[in-house]
Amino acid sequence: MRNPRVTAVNLVVLDLLLAITPASASADDFKRQICAIGINLGSIASREYLFGRQFSNSQPPADQVNAIADAVNKTLGHTSAAERLIGAVQPASRPAMVRQFAAEVSAYMTTRRSLTYSQRENRVSNLASTYRRSLEWTFNSSRPDAFQYNSTCFSALFTACYEFGYAGTAAAVGDARSEGAHVIAMRNAIDSGMQIAYDREDYSDAKQICCNMGTKAQWAPILGMTGTSPHSAFVINTTAIQEIALSIPRAHCNGSQPRNYVGCFAESRNADVTGLGNRVLGGAMIPNDPGMNVEKCVSFCASKGYAYAGLQYAAWCFCGNSYATEGSADNCNMACSGNGAEACGGPWANSVYRTSPR
Repeated sequence: MRNPRVTAVNLVVLDLLLAITPASASADDFKRQICAIGINLGSIASREYLFGRQFSNSQPPADQVNAIADAVNKTLGHTSAAERLIGAVQPASRPAMVRQFAAEVSAYMTTRRSLTYSQRENRVSNLASTYRRSLEWTFNSSRPDAFQYNSTCFSALFTACYEFGYAGTAAAVGDARSEGAHVIAMRNAIDSGMQIAYDREDYSDAKQICCNMGTKAQWAPILGMTGTSPHSAFVINTTAIQEIALSIPRAHCNGSQPRNYVGCFAESRNADVTGLGNRVLGGAMIPNDPGMNVEKCVSFCASKGYAYAGLQYAAWCFCGNSYATEGSADNCNMACSGNGAEACGGPWANSVYRTSPR
């Protein structure tokens, strides 16, 4: 351990000071609140364990107890804000779970002294599990800012934020083993959420089931963290972890794609990385265009006489008369280089469009 007596001042930067948001706000604001709940609970659990085990009475030092109490209050404030935002769209069973969660969080400070440090960590972990379960509900809407299914996305973001909060404290006290374990858990949660970008109901006018977890490029600073990341990296990314999860291209959230949209399909892993060799759509291409968008690619492929256009890795356009030889994919979630409101495929994945109406 570098310094088991790291002060609350050094760690308080992990606590999010979000304003209470009005009930008319979007799902993005709701996600900011649940991320703040996760980070604060992770901070509480890690302080209880990492500091508590250093002292014979199993209690953290006074400054850490004060910081824990402050994080408890913030958790309650963010929970209240989240409930205002979610309003009437939640199922009847969810408010009961949230009331139970809030009541247990409120009681925690009066009961914690009777527990060992490992029991306290376990109690906070169970509180996090209670809130995570409350997020397991669905609401599908065509509004791009609405609360979107799949519920896995909400619980994945919450889990990622909890693990981030825990790992940040571990980094501050120099516990590389604990930091590494929670960084891995954070990455796994992020990957889980990003696996569900959307679901296609059919090949035309496809309803989107939006995860809104952002792109891997946006997540890169956090996905790149290791078990030896400096505490300053967590400080810098405390706000970023909320924001980067909220900016998936709007094309995935609008409720329906254009009628010529076919779906997300895999590229051959044997494809020429700079040319047309072994490409699924191997007729013609526009390589790595910083101004790429859906209309540009579809128009280009139509002018070449091809039936399908495929956009890949944000800036690449491919044309051909077949598109599914490698099967479907689920990672067409990169913003177009020339239009951030549209999705242009992903790594080894094509967003496929017909070049003429069906």
